[in-house]
Amino acid sequence: MRIVATILIVYALCTVAYAEQPSTELTNAQNMYKELLQKIDTKFRPPPEGMYGKYPDALDALKSQLQSKADLDGILAVTKEIDRFKLAQNIPDDAIVQTPPELRNLQQKYAEIPLRIENQKKAEVADLTKRYLDRLKQIQDIYTRAGNLDKALEVKSEIDSLLSNIEPIQLEKPQTQPITPYNNHPASNNVGGNLLGESKDITQEAEISVSDFHPLCPANNVVDGNQDSKWRSDKRGSTSAWFQLTWKSPRTLTGITLRDSKHPTEWTPEMALEFSDGTRIEIKDVPRGSDAEKVINFEKPIKATWLKITPIRLSRGYYFGLSEVKVMGK
Repeated sequence: MRIVATILIVYALCTVAYAEQPSTELTNAQNMYKELLQKIDTKFRPPPEGMYGKYPDALDALKSQLQSKADLDGILAVTKEIDRFKLAQNIPDDAIVQTPPELRNLQQKYAEIPLRIENQKKAEVADLTKRYLDRLKQIQDIYTRAGNLDKALEVKSEIDSLLSNIEPIQLEKPQTQPITPYNNHPASNNVGGNLLGESKDITQEAEISVSDFHPLCPANNVVDGNQDSKWRSDKRGSTSAWFQLTWKSPRTLTGITLRDSKHPTEWTPEMALEFSDGTRIEIKDVPRGSDAEKVINFEKPIKATWLKITPIRLSRGYYFGLSEVKVMGK
């Protein structure tokens, strides 16, 4: 019922009758927008048991599983993680272990929960804000046609304020963060190799996850087939941002095509590809803008369940983003 009510309220926001008094339309729209923002905030508030839910129970279950296998090293690693989590109540990147793989997979699964919740919340806020902006434009047009320019300018000021907060443009020096050295894996930039030709596009079969995103640039834009749309991190100058594709089972990856962000100042000339098997490939000379693509055919197939794309160097310290990604594999 709550979801249905929310949908009806959002619909009403976009279809307020023009017969309403012009002096109250802006105020009503503002109040409804604030009310719905509060509903979204309440919806995504962490539950009493915390953001990570049943992670402690999952650790106990894994410990019992490893005990049945007589895996002493695994039991010790899980016990250490249980003690760490009791104090920290979080799962930062530096806490994720390499072995045993069962623990690593469990950590990665639960570590993504806060990010997924935050991303879903941002997506709902972005959708609501777009509807609000559309409604404000309608109200501005009503005032303008009626010759009430003072009110029209008041609405325009609200629109400009929203847009300036949605798309802040500031210069910031890029942050430097060491990148973990993985196994080097050779790659070839030759287009049309036999290996790539024998594969198919498996991008749509993967689940998308990202470090964060700008409210108007969600992650799904990278696989929508539209090079004019994009995903973009919301952290200026951050080389810790990432875009990841995860498949339900191991796939044999043979190549990738990248299109950089369309925005002329959001160029990432150097990126890294990181794979679940520990392979790392550094990609240089990525073309500026989304009109040109970078095609990489792997000299050897890579069997992996996930592929992560990270920035190595950002042009002028701007945002890391991608317009389109296509992964070839079997």
